[in-house]
Amino acid sequence: MAASGTPSAHVAPLTGWVRAPFTGAGRTYDCYEKGSGPGVVLIPEIPGITPEVLGLAEHLVAAGFTVVVPSPFGDPGRAASGGYILGTVLRLCVSSEFRAFATNAHRPITDYLRAVASDLASRTPGKGVGMIGQCFTGGFALAAAIDDSVAASVLSQPAVPFPLGRARRLDPGVSPEDFDRIAARASAGEVCALGLRFSEDGSVPRARFDTIKARLGEAFEIIQLDSSPGNPDGYPKSAHSVLTNEVRANPANSASAARDRVVAFLEGADRLSEVTFLARLPGPVCNPSGLLSETRDARESREQQWLRPRAPAYRLSARPAASGVVGRPIRRARSPLVSPSSPSRMLASRPTTKPTVPASRPNDASRLRVCCGCQVAEDHR
Repeated sequence: MAASGTPSAHVAPLTGWVRAPFTGAGRTYDCYEKGSGPGVVLIPEIPGITPEVLGLAEHLVAAGFTVVVPSPFGDPGRAASGGYILGTVLRLCVSSEFRAFATNAHRPITDYLRAVASDLASRTPGKGVGMIGQCFTGGFALAAAIDDSVAASVLSQPAVPFPLGRARRLDPGVSPEDFDRIAARASAGEVCALGLRFSEDGSVPRARFDTIKARLGEAFEIIQLDSSPGNPDGYPKSAHSVLTNEVRANPANSASAARDRVVAFLEGADRLSEVTFLARLPGPVCNPSGLLSETRDARESREQQWLRPRAPAYRLSARPAASGVVGRPIRRARSPLVSPSSPSRMLASRPTTKPTVPASRPNDASRLRVCCGCQVAEDHR
């Protein structure tokens, strides 16, 4: 069942993007740049800079950002297909630059991304830049936050390390040394992070977000979209790409609202010493003291009163459903919810027992699809 709204995600061509090689950390890749304003580094998802990734990039440009899209893999502008995705996955899986299966690991590609962020921060306004990673690159946005130039990290469906086994499901995607540095920056109010996933996405374990939450606390916001059977937006169980493939408009679905939240998050986090509230989508922001800029009472009041001024309506909710899925519809209203988890309740609800391992094991082909989270068969037949 396709998601409701327009029949496909927003796409865009490479037209108007300025391509230039960039060298950093001993590596050289082409980078594509467009826009003006505070800087955002948008790391493409597998298989590369697709029309859907460019659609997200254009959305950020229209929101007032200078956007740089590095191209460390794939053919820029090429549409995704099953063969294209599979070939890219197989190449990246054996690359020491990306270390797709390694736990507690530093990934060399993140050194390059830090250099891109530092360069962009040096020539754009604001206290730092935002970085967005997706799917295979989702965790790279967090890993790059060891650099002072990164003020906000968005982890959209971070799938690396591939979640084969309990250790990989719990792994935050960064080395212990880097994690300590990121946690120290978060505690000092220098960086904050936002994680997004679909509730039924096996390639992005909830346990990974819980690990990050345990270290970063209120500096890490979680948005989990309901993709369970019968969900209001009609997402398939295989829904994966929160900010690209699953975004719909007219009417907007919860993925569209999550994308709005990302824009607002970047607008707030980029101005750490100036922002006290978010104008686009109400929600907590980090500030230089490392604390959220609202009290619990204020947050609960906002959650009860705010409705988006368009249909279907979305509101923020800190209360997870009984099934553990955040963002389930209220019994009296059919409208879906986009739900950043309450930090206090998230910490209280962290699983204390070993996660249940499914009785059946997928074959090698389906396991590869589960690992990379790209729905080769489902979305790109």
